[in-house]
Amino acid sequence: MNAGMIHSTGSIYRESRSLSSLSFDPRRLLQGLLLVLVFLFFSVQGTFSFEGGEHTAASEKGGTLIAVESNVETGRASNFAWVGVVVILLAVRAKKVFVAAKSMPTITCLACLPVISAAWSEDPALSFRRGLFLLLSTLLAYYFFEEYRPREQIRLISVVGFIAAFGSIAVALLFPQYGQDNMVHSGAWQGIYTHKNVCASAMLLFIAPILGVDPGERRSLWAFYWLMLTFLLIMTRSRSGWVVAIMLLVFAGALKLIGRFKNKDRNVVVLVSSVFALGCGWIVALEFDRILSLLGRDATLSGRTLIWSAVFDAIAKRPFLGYGYAAFWSGLRGPSANIILTLGWAVPHAHNGLLDVWLQLGGLGVGLFCLSLLGAVRDMLTCFRPGRPAYIDWYIATVALVIFFSISEPFILEDRSMNWVLYVVACINLRYVAAALRKGKSLDTAS
Repeated sequence: MNAGMIHSTGSIYRESRSLSSLSFDPRRLLQGLLLVLVFLFFSVQGTFSFEGGEHTAASEKGGTLIAVESNVETGRASNFAWVGVVVILLAVRAKKVFVAAKSMPTITCLACLPVISAAWSEDPALSFRRGLFLLLSTLLAYYFFEEYRPREQIRLISVVGFIAAFGSIAVALLFPQYGQDNMVHSGAWQGIYTHKNVCASAMLLFIAPILGVDPGERRSLWAFYWLMLTFLLIMTRSRSGWVVAIMLLVFAGALKLIGRFKNKDRNVVVLVSSVFALGCGWIVALEFDRILSLLGRDATLSGRTLIWSAVFDAIAKRPFLGYGYAAFWSGLRGPSANIILTLGWAVPHAHNGLLDVWLQLGGLGVGLFCLSLLGAVRDMLTCFRPGRPAYIDWYIATVALVIFFSISEPFILEDRSMNWVLYVVACINLRYVAAALRKGKSLDTAS
């Protein structure tokens, strides 16, 4: 464990200065500004709506989303800029980042695997380049962990969320040709994002930090922040986003409720809640078609079940190592051609996080991710105790969001993506806090 993590008094403490406790520091200000810009770029997954690009929705046929991926590499200047910024930041704190990477072997190995997959990839150059992007994204998450304490992390991520939401609302109102979907889902807002679902998922990731805010801390400001992001989430008309929002709301409520009980009572509450959840699941299974019709979906989940069936056929051909990172979905030029020809439309991805990882990195990649997830769950259970700091709930909710969204979207192991960065940030923070608690240290609740 990083020695700087444990304060001499026995409480959890990371050597990082609080912005509010310091006089004006140009270096720190520049550092925060650069991180905000990089995270904003990651939030839109490397392409703004007014640029067009890799994830542009085109048309819809019979209720099934048809997405067209551009095979032309765009945004070279943007990629050069963010890579340059990240390399500089990492160079300044190389030793600390190395220690953090060493402390998270599973995630670090998983982040290196895409680069290595170039050895067997269908498109070695693409896998190597995108793999480097993912590795840099992971190292940036380690840097963010080392440089900022939890409450500083919340504030900085919320600044990015405010800029993204305000910018999206402005673009949707002032430039509807970019900020609104005028082709597939007429009138649905997407703001600075290239698709309404991407916008919805980003808003939920930016709403989650509210769970980590201490009670009474600038309530009016955080209420305004929540209202703005929730308004944009509603305007996206993203059914999957709305469903995940309800799941997050229920999950957050359960966290607050269960966390109030003592260990012995908590086990009983968890058992009762599990039985209740199973009962709800049984009801959903019985009324599945009716529920789908209320959500505007059919029994194929807008064609997703058909995609999953075709994807399993492709996985069966390369089950262990996959087709290489980012090398499967290449339109009619790559191995995705069979799926596209079978289904009759340009499928952009597997519409499931684990299946996409399996296609790209095989069972090895899926296994490493599941190990990282199991480790995160184990650390969650250790940290989940009465009197825990509010930021623990943010980390837990972030991991939960990744799981929720991965059911129907490629939400795992994406390069240039806040999804992956925040997942890594949540995992490493939970790991360090849990490790300290297992050694008998007390939680540091200082801001």
